Amino acid sequence: MNTKAKIKLRECLCGCGGRTKGGRFLPGHDAKLKKALVADARAGKKRAVNKLEKLGWSKFLHPRAELAP
Repeated sequence: MNTKAKIKLRECLCGCGGRTKGGRFLPGHDAKLKKALVADARAGKKRAVNKLEKLGWSKFLHPRAELAP
């Protein structure tokens, strides 16, 4: 009997088709997706804005000066 817990492989959310070992992204793929989504959102693509909000990354749409207290 296998005593190791089975790991549920999940598809990487960046769309690369890779499989993670339970996380949302393969290493570094979150940064690639974030960069592409921010660029698309700043170009006016509403779908990118929605995806950033869904992933909890909408704060990256604002310049650093707006984030300062």
